[in-house]
Amino acid sequence: MEILPDDLQHYLDEHCEPEPEVLKKINRDTYLKVLKPHMLSGHYQGRLLSFLSKMMQPRRILEIGTFTGYATICLAEGLTEDGVIHTIEVNREMEEMLNSHFKLTNVDKKIKLHFGEAIQVIADLQHEIFDLVFIDADKKNNYTYFELILDKVRPGGLIIIDNVLWKGKVYGDANDADTQTIRKLNDQISVDSRVEKLILPVRDGILLIRKKLIMKKLLLVTVLLISTLAASAQKNTSVSYIDKFKQDAVRIMQQTGIPASIILGVAMHESACGNSTIAQHLNNQFGVKGGGTSVYYKNHKKVKSSYKQYDSITESFEDFARIMTERKQFSHLANQLTQYDYVAWAKGIQRSGYASSHKWSAQVLGLITKYKLYDLDQTPVDTLQYVKPAPVATGNQPQLANNH
Repeated sequence: MEILPDDLQHYLDEHCEPEPEVLKKINRDTYLKVLKPHMLSGHYQGRLLSFLSKMMQPRRILEIGTFTGYATICLAEGLTEDGVIHTIEVNREMEEMLNSHFKLTNVDKKIKLHFGEAIQVIADLQHEIFDLVFIDADKKNNYTYFELILDKVRPGGLIIIDNVLWKGKVYGDANDADTQTIRKLNDQISVDSRVEKLILPVRDGILLIRKKLIMKKLLLVTVLLISTLAASAQKNTSVSYIDKFKQDAVRIMQQTGIPASIILGVAMHESACGNSTIAQHLNNQFGVKGGGTSVYYKNHKKVKSSYKQYDSITESFEDFARIMTERKQFSHLANQLTQYDYVAWAKGIQRSGYASSHKWSAQVLGLITKYKLYDLDQTPVDTLQYVKPAPVATGNQPQLANNH
């Protein structure tokens, strides 16, 4: 039965894609040779099924209720090149007609015809995941089919159920068994939170059901959150870096007279608070080059580096002090400045060639000011005396970070 008035339906038929010649023939044959020919989808509904299938571009389709194959062919029009439609028909007497209809088309190789009870055939298709399902069979089992196939439909996949307005009876006063069954189906699906749903007043009513992506999205969000938290847990923050190494900076300041604020500020700037690649793999906190080629592995790949490798982070801090106090281009700073002259130290280190960027000292001073590292410079000098580190072997003098 058509829900829409005949004149409106005629207008709609005239203003959609024309019915293919093969389908016109199947339509005529159905009305001439088969009982209850009104069960055929027909021109307008057939173009709707084809349209939806082409939008979905499914790789796998399941049809429950083949009848004379009209809707099967419409749905198959949208399949991918390697796509397949599994269609289930309970009446084996339709086999000869169906095979002859399918052979008239260019999609016959994509159609797999199954005969038998739909519940059993669906169970046999246990390993298939469907992009699109069309249910147009015995109405009393529609909700059973829906429940059986929902887990076999991919998230975002489409389920279509036909005849859900049931000759207009579902929204009227009718209370016969079939009407109550279909009304119950519509009511159950309308409150199902697993799917989105919409009824179209096409022919006898088509229910479009889209399986939600919510569980997939929740899983993705959870995985991303865990990954982010794990990555964050492995990274140093500015505050955690200061807490870890301020005692080393103060100790070296008391030994050498280099402000603890300068030691920490330079380390934070050059190593991105210990998160840079060379800080992570070479313990190099100050971007110092030299000492031959270093080798480390990143993402299971061998990497050669000109940056110096240290056995520990403490060794990197002490080597920076060695450079500042023993290297001729910097040693005058230790002779002229005190541990309280952090501004002069930063500018002097830059002028002496530690960094090529004219913004370097300002960036280091910005860190010192932001985190009040200058408070560390006020630590009283105790009885610790500077112990001169062992000299670096001749020919392997470390180079400075920005003198690449």
